[in-house]
Amino acid sequence: MKKIIALVSVFPLMLAALLSLGSTAFAQSEMSVRVQPAIVDENVEPGQVLHETVHVSNQDAQAKTFYFFAKDISNIEEAGQPVFVEGTDSVYGVSAWIKFDQVSLAVKGGGTKDFSFSVAVPKDASPCDHFGGVFLSLEAKRPTTTGTGIGLQIGTLVRLHVGGECVEDARIREFSTDKNIYSNPPVNFTTRVENLGNVLIKPHGPIEITNMFGKKVAVLSVNEVVAGIFPKSQRSFGASWTPDGIAFGRYEATEALAYGSGDGKTVFETISFWVLPLNIILPVFFGILAIILIFYFGIRAYVRKKIRELQRGSGSVNPSVAAMRTAPSRLLFITLGFIVFSLLLLIIIFLLFS
Repeated sequence: MKKIIALVSVFPLMLAALLSLGSTAFAQSEMSVRVQPAIVDENVEPGQVLHETVHVSNQDAQAKTFYFFAKDISNIEEAGQPVFVEGTDSVYGVSAWIKFDQVSLAVKGGGTKDFSFSVAVPKDASPCDHFGGVFLSLEAKRPTTTGTGIGLQIGTLVRLHVGGECVEDARIREFSTDKNIYSNPPVNFTTRVENLGNVLIKPHGPIEITNMFGKKVAVLSVNEVVAGIFPKSQRSFGASWTPDGIAFGRYEATEALAYGSGDGKTVFETISFWVLPLNIILPVFFGILAIILIFYFGIRAYVRKKIRELQRGSGSVNPSVAAMRTAPSRLLFITLGFIVFSLLLLIIIFLLFS
């Protein structure tokens, strides 16, 4: 029993193989029950009837009786988990087409038996991809819950590609960064793609990042594992960029995702963001401020010295001496005003957009 439960945790890998990479084998070694094939992936025509045979190996010493049922896959969650549904209301399902040749299968310990099922594709079946699964359970009662959990169930995934006019269409619903202004990258990108068609798509492609001078500084990959998006649904993909060396200024990121069969199609999106490394900017800023203040007090000391010399020579304060006294104060006021304004502006921008 515990070994059968262990298979549930790796069942989503079968779906990943079917919906993403297209692998044809699923390793079930060291499991008490082995089901082969793990995936049925066929091209069919409306009105066609498929006949499939599944091999069930009981690797436990105790005899087991398995019961059969079928479910549809209605969607794929963000993490890649399939959403199984019961019933015939799924537009892209196959469970209503599947008929089992027997209700149950008893397999002795260490033995292997086969069971068969047929898939009768309706003549009016909608074209393109249909998804589902044939399950084995240790319970005769079919579970009625909907969701990703499949309990004590194992089985074979079914994907049928029905002939007809397929619509391959997608759009980027979101392409964004988690911030508008960064003090310390990495920059985290989020891409959400919506599948508007009636066939599974696997959008993938680069994100090119250019700096404010138009120079390309990095290229990232989106959906490197080529995971699929279920028809009429959405899925998010992430990417991250950590600059090599110091990054500063405005950057632009352009995303180009290819999808579809044949010549394929491509969707584009562009966003911009800023990198303002305050750990560098602030020390430089205060360094310049220190230089200005040193320069100011140096000028002030020099002016005072000259005033004293002029006063000793003339014995009275003339207009030129008065002008020399007020010049450093005006310079200080203008300089400090500019510095304070610049500092406040940087702080406000960073707080608003970080």
